[in-house]
Amino acid sequence: MFRLLLPFFLACCPALALNKRDTAFAWLVAGQAYYDLGQSFEIGSGVKQSMSDALENYHLAAQKNHAAAQFRLGELFETGTLVEKDLEKAFDFYQQAAANNHLVAKNRLGVMYFEGRGTQQNAQKAIAIFAEVLRESEAAQRNFDPNSKNDFIVPTTRDLKKMTTRKRRKLNHT
Repeated sequence: MFRLLLPFFLACCPALALNKRDTAFAWLVAGQAYYDLGQSFEIGSGVKQSMSDALENYHLAAQKNHAAAQFRLGELFETGTLVEKDLEKAFDFYQQAAANNHLVAKNRLGVMYFEGRGTQQNAQKAIAIFAEVLRESEAAQRNFDPNSKNDFIVPTTRDLKKMTTRKRRKLNHT
């Protein structure tokens, strides 16, 4: 509980921060905390489910430039979940998230430009966004380090064959 409240406390009382870096850190961590709290309220995890509290916390996180919160708000406004359907607001939130390098938000923005939903239709802009998403996703794949213990490793077909062969050998020896 303390871990969740500390960012809020630091964000509300910046005088406690020792320097500008600490203040910026508290600001960023508070955005993540608001987003996490919004998710908890949305699904009812550890708190009583409350869609209005979820929406409020997503908005607070989005104000702190939290890309995932901005994307989630875009989704909510696009689908009309928890809020009245508003494609213009969805488009705005996707733009904010895309500006914060949220790759899926960039893709959704491209789709909205292509279909003319929430904005004026602009196929050229959509294609430029799709090309940017493709470049960024390819760059992410090139930078993926399968030897890193922190990355999620997607096994290749060869890896799967090795794993199943080992499992069969293990089962035959028992």
